[in-house]
Parts: sequence; structure tokens; C-alpha cells
Amino acid sequence: MDYLKEKLRKDKLNLRKNLTLEEKEVFSEKIIERLKKSNIFQEAKSIMLYCSHQNEVDLNELIKHSLKKNKEVILPTINKKLEALESYQLNCLSEFITGPYSIIEPNKKNKEPYLDKIDLILIPGIVFDKRGNRIGYGHGFYDKFLLEMTDSIKIGIAYDFQIIKQIKENHHDVSMDFIISEKEVIDCKSQKIKIDYV
Repeated sequence: MDYLKEKLRKDKLNLRKNLTLEEKEVFSEKIIERLKKSNIFQEAKSIMLYCSHQNEVDLNELIKHSLKKNKEVILPTINKKLEALESYQLNCLSEFITGPYSIIEPNKKNKEPYLDKIDLILIPGIVFDKRGNRIGYGHGFYDKFLLEMTDSIKIGIAYDFQIIKQIKENHHDVSMDFIISEKEVIDCKSQKIKIDYV
């Protein structure tokens, strides 16, 4: 066990848990506004978001906005049997159900997983560093999923206090292209993809 990683996870989860409802709403709104105004979001035809869990940044308003903009809205679901993350398209807000770990997800009844290219993936986490490394809940669901998403732009979504200078990398980890918090946009790779604002 990586005790430093476990301590980081515990410390940041405690900080996140202690956010007030007002702080969560204000920070989430700032992050959503950054995303909505970015060229990357505006140009994306398909976007994978997530439903907030345990005081994560709340993207519900962005889900509604994306549906209104006729984007293909994809949400993750957990397949406990396969120990894997799967993606399903959301067509309307009434399709939500409560899945494993009490996480809200789209109802996948009578649906097939979304297997087309996803232009943009917004990814939650507990800790990020400025190079794009991420610590999640420890199940590895996102890491396995993102290994297949080589053509997708990956943006880590976090509160500012969740971002640190450096995390020890593991060979199976998939790094973010950008991280967006309520305070800044971090270009993790200084690559050709750029976030511009309209």
C-alpha cells in the first residue's frame, strides 16, 4: 500500500467533505462557466460528464446545458461484475437511476454502451497534480477506461485545494490534458491543444 497516497486521499476527502453547500455551489458554478466559454467544450460534439458524488464538483447544470446544445451527453456507469467503467448516452434527465456505490447514473435498460469516439471527457478525482496525474477512489475504474480513450481530450475537474505540486506516478495511470478548478485552468502537457475563451 502507498501510505503517502492514502494519506493524501484521506486529507483531501476530509477537506471536500467539509465544504459548505454555498462553497460547493459557488465553486462549481465558476468551473462550469470556464468550461462553457472554452473552445474545447463548444467544439465538442460528444462529451462525457459525471454525476456529483460525495461533494464532488457538481456538473448537473452543465449536463442540462449540454443536452440543450444538442451535444451527445455520455455518463459513466459502473459494471461491478466486470469491475469496469462503461459509458451510456443520456437523452433526457428522467433517465437517471441510482447505481453501485450510490452514484447517480443513466438507466442502461434496453441500451447499448456508447462506443463511438468521445471528444471530451470530464473526470472527477480526489487529488490532482499540475502534470495531470490523478488519485481517485482506488478502484481503478477510470484508469482502465481512459486507456482506451486515446483520442479524447481529458479534463480533470477539481476544487483548487485538491491540486498539489506532484503525485507519484504509476505506470497504469492516465494523465489529464487539462485541470480546471474555480481558480485556474492548468495546461498539464503544454501541448498543441489549447483552451481559448470566446
